[in-house]
Amino acid sequence: MSPDLRRRHLRRSIGGPILLLASDLQPRNYRDNTHPFRQSSHFLYYTGLNLPGLALLMLPDRDVLFAPEATMDDVVWCGATPSPRDVAKSAGIDSVASPETL
Repeated sequence: MSPDLRRRHLRRSIGGPILLLASDLQPRNYRDNTHPFRQSSHFLYYTGLNLPGLALLMLPDRDVLFAPEATMDDVVWCGATPSPRDVAKSAGIDSVASPETL
């Protein structure tokens, strides 16, 4: 079953808004030295996305992915990353918003 079908089934079962939060990077001995990333199982199951710092708001008529834009530091240290719109599209989600608006 695809994540999109799982979301539709969950939406029908709950009948109201649902907020799923992804895991974030967890620091070890200082902020920039993190443990290996492991996504929240629930978030991964319903979105198929394995990236930190995301959130998904499931409304009765649509899904909204809250995803941050890459900063220059992110690009320098981690390389080019897909845009929030591309990340959402890969999960079958049409709406994207900044995490600050959540």
